[in-house]
Amino acid sequence: MYAQRETYFGWTSRRVPLSSDLPRDTPRERTPHPDEEDSAPSGVTLDRILPESLLHGRLVAYHDAEEDKDYVAVAVGEIRGEDDVPVHAVEEECLVVSAAHSPVGGILVGTDDDDLDDREIERQLRRGGPVRDLLEYLGVRSVVVDWTSMRV
Repeated sequence: MYAQRETYFGWTSRRVPLSSDLPRDTPRERTPHPDEEDSAPSGVTLDRILPESLLHGRLVAYHDAEEDKDYVAVAVGEIRGEDDVPVHAVEEECLVVSAAHSPVGGILVGTDDDDLDDREIERQLRRGGPVRDLLEYLGVRSVVVDWTSMRV
């Protein structure tokens, strides 16, 4: 009855279990480097529920002090405690519009450059990084990332 949850590999996707040892409303703390004392610490900087007239979801921003970079995501639907939540990278300018047109629940991570795509999200999920911390904060138990983009 106590089977260990394993990482799932499919032809076009991969399931990544997320940590369940943290309270879901607190992001992972990181000790700042002495040179970073003037910069903002890593963590969630914005967590807002979007108006239901737009869509049922949350807008969350995460600041990574190590890279001095911000990550933005929209969680569509009620995803807290869910398994196999799809995660996709979309252009940051189209983030809310893409979320409003999303037919199923999931997480859309906004990108402002080519550095963050579905493969980089998958890498950060496996090895750790700000995107993984952001998704753990949202409270999902596991996510599914596409290996290849099937979008037209």
